Amino acid sequence: MVADLATWRFSMPKKLSSPRLTATLAAYIKWLWQFTPLNQAQIASLLGALNQGRVSEVINGHRFPEVAPREYAGWNA
Repeated sequence: MVADLATWRFSMPKKLSSPRLTATLAAYIKWLWQFTPLNQAQIASLLGALNQGRVSEVINGHRFPEVAPREYAGWNA
């Protein structure tokens, strides 16, 4: 029994990373925020499990302030 405990290892599951934020995603975020009733968490989920903090940064102009909104074809009202 002691030998079993000595060799036992606990492995943490790998952390899932969200998709990389690109100018195209930022444009979609801006459009979805302006023209749909979705909140930030819903936009993050719709765009592929994106981190909601990144959505907030785009909306508040901290990231990609120069990017114009672009219609997201995946949105069905």
